[in-house]
Amino acid sequence: MGQSFSASSISVLNKGLDEALTAFAERRLEEPYPYLILDARYEKVREEGVIRSRAVLIAIGIHEGGRREVLAVDLAPRESQSSWKDFLVRLKDRGLRGVEFVVSDDHAGLKKALTEVLNDAAGQRCYVHFLRHALDDLPRKADDDCLQELREWVCPAGRTKKKARSPRAPRPTRALLTPPAFRSRNGRQGNAMRACF
Repeated sequence: MGQSFSASSISVLNKGLDEALTAFAERRLEEPYPYLILDARYEKVREEGVIRSRAVLIAIGIHEGGRREVLAVDLAPRESQSSWKDFLVRLKDRGLRGVEFVVSDDHAGLKKALTEVLNDAAGQRCYVHFLRHALDDLPRKADDDCLQELREWVCPAGRTKKKARSPRAPRPTRALLTPPAFRSRNGRQGNAMRACF
């Protein structure tokens, strides 16, 4: 069925894996990455025999030709301005350059770190995070209708990715950014939905 390994064999495998991961994490970034995607997730990590929840910070760079590359994955005690700033500074120290556009969630600490480290890059909120946040305060029964309306508003039928607005184009006003049905809704639902824009 399976293969058994001695403790010394596992130790040798782990050492080789540690070396490969260290080489990956410390490699020089030779090419410019005009597009950068940043996100974090929480995972359970065993440290000194204790299982703790840790933030896993992730950076994905996109080359001019559209090829994606994982630039960095790092553990942090939590997702904060200082952890994001340290993460971004280490990326720049490794050679990150040419970033014109960053896609991320709406985390306040991340946004502040971006203004400190990559202040010339334009930014956009991640589509998935945006949709999740827009539905947070709505009753479950409204989710499907509102989600469909949001999707149609964000990417109208017939519009292709090539026709999408350039990141350098002027941004529309807040009122124009709000879907029409959201502007007309009243009460808690309408306020919650409009707060996303």
